[in-house]
This record gives sequence, structure tokens and C-alpha cells, in this order.
Amino acid sequence: MRPLLSIVVVASCVIISCGTDGGAPKTGGGTTAETNLPTAPLPENTQKLSPPKPTKVNPFACATDDDCWTSCKYGAVNKDWYQDNVDPKSECKDGCASKGSDARCEDGECVTYLRGKRAEHCTKRKVE
Repeated sequence: MRPLLSIVVVASCVIISCGTDGGAPKTGGGTTAETNLPTAPLPENTQKLSPPKPTKVNPFACATDDDCWTSCKYGAVNKDWYQDNVDPKSECKDGCASKGSDARCEDGECVTYLRGKRAEHCTKRKVE
């Protein structure tokens, strides 16, 4: 009966990849049986990449007020569009970004408010 028990133990050890350390299964390093992929962690200097910025942003699109920016020249615009397309040195000194102006997101578009009232002349202005 003992020889049969030894065969079962050896066969089990081969199936579950037992090491020479008393029959315990191997852990860490190597590969996993299910995926055959390395199990070692990534190096510490590995950087997570952020998704790329959209190549063409609607100049007026928004989801929240934080998506909007008040530009002197263009009025309320998408902040990402402004950063990618406008040279701040080309901006005017007064106009749509004067004191009391505010950019808000309404119905998915940036809108300019001046002293608490919607300012149509600074909303959806022509952009270059």
C-alpha cells in the first residue's frame, strides 16, 4: 500500500509544481499557471502614462464650471482649448475678462456673466 501512496504524492507534486523544499508548492517569481505571465512587480521607476489630451477641443464645451475660463478677447471658453490655442500675450487688457466677469458652464457650453448677469456679447464669440 505504501508504494501506491508514494506514487500519488509524487504525481501530485508534479502536477502542482512542488519544489525540493519538503513538497511545498512554489510561490513568488516565475510565472502563474493560469496566465503564464511573470508575477514579479514592476520596477519602481515605471511611470504611469496619463491619457493624451484631445487633439481638437470644442472652444466652448464644458461639463462643469471648472472647465471654463474667461478670456478678455474670446469671453467664456473651454480652459483646455484656451491653454492649447491662445498666447496670453495676445490678450487684451480689458473687455470680457474685466472685473466682475465670470465664466460658467450652462447646458454644456461656457457662458460669460458680468456682474451677475449673462453677457451675450462675451458668450460664444468667434474664435480663430
